[in-house]
Amino acid sequence: MAAKGDSRSILKTTLAVPLFIIAALFALWPLGTSSEPRDHADTLFNTWLVSWNNHAILHLENPLKQPAFAGFEDGQGRNDLLLTQSMVALPLHLSGMKPILIHNILMVFFLALAGYAAALLAVQCGAKTAGAVFTGTAVALLPWFQSHIWHLQLFSGGLGLMALFFAMRTSQGKSKGWQTAFFILLQCLASLYMWFFMNMALLLFLPFTEKKGFLKTAAWTAAGNLICLPFLLRHFSNAASWPVDTITSTDAAAFPAPWGNSLFMGWMRYSGVH
Repeated sequence: MAAKGDSRSILKTTLAVPLFIIAALFALWPLGTSSEPRDHADTLFNTWLVSWNNHAILHLENPLKQPAFAGFEDGQGRNDLLLTQSMVALPLHLSGMKPILIHNILMVFFLALAGYAAALLAVQCGAKTAGAVFTGTAVALLPWFQSHIWHLQLFSGGLGLMALFFAMRTSQGKSKGWQTAFFILLQCLASLYMWFFMNMALLLFLPFTEKKGFLKTAAWTAAGNLICLPFLLRHFSNAASWPVDTITSTDAAAFPAPWGNSLFMGWMRYSGVH
């Protein structure tokens, strides 16, 4: 009966997905229907990167060898991969949709996904359907997302929430575990920031797993991160040749102190980084 009730709550929460989409559209309005860029810096670069990834996939080229930054071997190591976003964008790209509009639709999609994932996590933690829907809607409307409206990669946090959701279910014997590894990989390919903090959340969760599910959950968590290694090693090896204070998205100091004026560890950052 408990399993049936659990599945029923998840189904009811899933039926609320249109509400999360509406909340995301509202939070980002009019971005979700616009072919205009929100800014002329990060938005344009991320739009180009998604388009390049789609081009590389369709022409059987290596998306990690970006034809960017003339004078350097490649453009890798200076941004998040955005490969997950690019896979979602591929059908839109094939339809001939304008790249900026694709970028803006991706913002709405991943914000709605964050809301849905938060709602599922709330159900997993014991919330009733109404509480879960409220949680998901609140997450979709968080000012934090609106303050990063030009950072497509930071809208991908729902992938990490899905990884945590399946890790919890795996520890309770309600999931086989591969889903955890799958979403860890997707989060890594979407955003290194979110991948890092997702792993922090998973590590904090593991000591509280049920004993019978600990090894299985830990194994699938480790497996997901091991699959990420080929992408991470190439990414960080390319970034290593750059001074750490010029790449806020790829050096370890950027995680606790992304800006020079960060409250606790801003002293680690060069004041010119912004």
